[in-house]
Amino acid sequence: MAGRFAAKEAVIKAHPYRRLTFRRIIISSRGGPLVAVVKNDDGVEEEEEVEASVSISHDGEYASAVCLAFNHGNGNKGNKL
Repeated sequence: MAGRFAAKEAVIKAHPYRRLTFRRIIISSRGGPLVAVVKNDDGVEEEEEVEASVSISHDGEYASAVCLAFNHGNGNKGNKL
């Protein structure tokens, strides 16, 4: 649970231009590596193509997470947000 909380916090920090809340972010494996799914205000996934990879680490009582977000929808493939 602490790892998912840390991952959501990392997603919020990786998207400083958006007003994200913890409830709008879902951390999911979708059968592969962890990804962050950001929902809009209506509870529907965002339509623009935003990819956010998440890595969670645990060590005893500590949990940490890193989010790497890229925007592929604006024609500048690979530009970091």
